[in-house]
Amino acid sequence: MPYPHQKRNIMCTSSWSVFGTTYYIIALVHGDLSEPVPANHTACIMNLDSVYSSFLFAVETHHTIGYGHR
Repeated sequence: MPYPHQKRNIMCTSSWSVFGTTYYIIALVHGDLSEPVPANHTACIMNLDSVYSSFLFAVETHHTIGYGHR
């Protein structure tokens, strides 16, 4: 096998993608991504506004490197 870490890289990337998509769907269903956000609305995940930010949130959550403000 020419790339010994290829399986691990694929598993990590696919896990982050699955969890990122799950976080995005949760935010979408909860109404966090709608543009006219009501004044009394509390978001499930703060600063989650795109698929890319949900992917980043999944990576941060799995690595527990901390949550920065995006």
